[in-house]
Amino acid sequence: MKNLPVWLWAIFYVIYASCYAQNAPVSTAGSVATFGATATIPITATNFTNIGSCSLKLTYNSSIAIATLVTTGPLLGGTLSSNLTVPGEIILGWFTSPGKTLPDNTVIFNIQFSKVASGVSPVAWIDDGYSCEYSDGNFNVLNDIPTSSYYFDGLLTFQSNDAPVTKLPALESCGGIVVEVPVSVGSFYNIGKLALNIQYNSANLTYQSWINNSNFPGLTVNSSTLGTIIVTGTVPVSDPGFTLADGSFLFTLIFSYGGGISSLNWFDNGASCQYNGPPPGYTVLNDIPQSQFYYNGSITELPLPGAAGSISGPPGGIVCQGESNVTFSILPIPNASNYHWSLPPGAEITSGANTNSITVSFTANALSGETTVYGSSECGNGAISPPFPLTLNSAPFIAAQPISPAAVQAGTGTASFTVSAIGTELSYQWQEYIVSWNDIINGGVYNGATSPTLTISMPPLTMDGFRYRCVVDGFCLPEVITDGAAMLTVSPIIGINNEESEITELTVYPNPVIRGSKISFRIPDWSEITVALINILGETTFRKHEKTNGGELYSFIIPDDLPGKGIILLNIIISHDGKFYTTQKKIIYRE
Repeated sequence: MKNLPVWLWAIFYVIYASCYAQNAPVSTAGSVATFGATATIPITATNFTNIGSCSLKLTYNSSIAIATLVTTGPLLGGTLSSNLTVPGEIILGWFTSPGKTLPDNTVIFNIQFSKVASGVSPVAWIDDGYSCEYSDGNFNVLNDIPTSSYYFDGLLTFQSNDAPVTKLPALESCGGIVVEVPVSVGSFYNIGKLALNIQYNSANLTYQSWINNSNFPGLTVNSSTLGTIIVTGTVPVSDPGFTLADGSFLFTLIFSYGGGISSLNWFDNGASCQYNGPPPGYTVLNDIPQSQFYYNGSITELPLPGAAGSISGPPGGIVCQGESNVTFSILPIPNASNYHWSLPPGAEITSGANTNSITVSFTANALSGETTVYGSSECGNGAISPPFPLTLNSAPFIAAQPISPAAVQAGTGTASFTVSAIGTELSYQWQEYIVSWNDIINGGVYNGATSPTLTISMPPLTMDGFRYRCVVDGFCLPEVITDGAAMLTVSPIIGINNEESEITELTVYPNPVIRGSKISFRIPDWSEITVALINILGETTFRKHEKTNGGELYSFIIPDDLPGKGIILLNIIISHDGKFYTTQKKIIYRE
């Protein structure tokens, strides 16, 4: 409930006040500091009017002190009971009749403590609604909400006779920069006055300024003597002593650091380094032997990172485009806190960035180049490594598929199949499909079985319709295979060389031919004639068959719808008296 918003407290207070006759007294736990082994904390009250009873609860740090006794103040009287059995906890109850009225700031209770250790312990109220409660002389419970307006905590300090422990740090820093030197303290309890003298190497350090981290009252720094800094501070007589948690920074000195090694030493001739207890007495605290109370420090220059050595990477620096999980590493660089890698275009670090060992992936378009690395730290960069050359190889790629060659007559001529491929260190293996794909070996009709061009010489008629493909492999995976659509066409031999049946006066006009060009020839005898035009793919684009009388000049016109262009084969077949004769001629056709 005590964490409710202020506006809700106001509403609650109006309701609460209507139910209670008056407010509880304001109770305050005192603050006491002592060099002794025991201490007494007074509990004072204000607005203590017609009070008949109370139930109160406080806590404290049992590692500093232990509560031993609770007594009533000289004006309170009544009956008191207390429970101190739980270390760190004080429970007390008090009763009188009729109700008691006391002057403001009257001591109503005294709590006695025994020292466990030097230090500071809060003496704090605990109010959960019932643990702290006052009643008037008629046993009406009195309002004490909000708690912070009715119960004020105290402080118990068992002051040590020893001074705090004060430490200068041992720092490592880059030369040529501004360095902050924090001064830390421990066992800093209830201090009223201090004087410190620090000696530094003025050849390497130039004093700049200081920071009061602790807000110790009246703290000043005198740097008028080169190589010496004097720090002083005094808590006003009207204030309590000053306390800091262990490890706190008392102040920070700021230097311009030129490099090298500079010692930071305390100079203690008695009064030059000295702590005093709280006001008003300002008792001088023991700081002998000096080595147990004042710890010297230093500033040492951090070296630049060393030169990066040789890089270990893929053998020969050879990598494939599209390859992943390629490792590059280097021996640890002395004094380096960061590693900076440079890679060719298309290379990306996938793990180990900013370390001495990285894993890299290469895109399909990655380029050859160099890999380098250097180390860095807050002080600067080290020398770069020797370059590690990288050669990016490409996987096989089919640039152009093999095409079917022109038909060849059985046992004569040659047919060639060519693949165009790009890649690194390519190798070729042609395959032939009859009922399955099988590798071709040079010999017989085959030549170039492991080259970009396969040549088939004087194929027999039985090879008509065979298909061919090429498996292209290389330094990099994967291998690629052509589509297997290229086909061999073998035509039967249908003619003989017979002067009596020779086709004569064969003309093609104009040549190169166009649509509408005339092809003519003379035959000696009555015959059946078949005329065909075959393109470079072995496809028949025109065919004509008819009978004609011998001795005539036979002719035909290239049709208008003839497809394609380029080299075409004119194939003329004559059938006469059960015999077949053929003549072939290459012509150029343009649209």
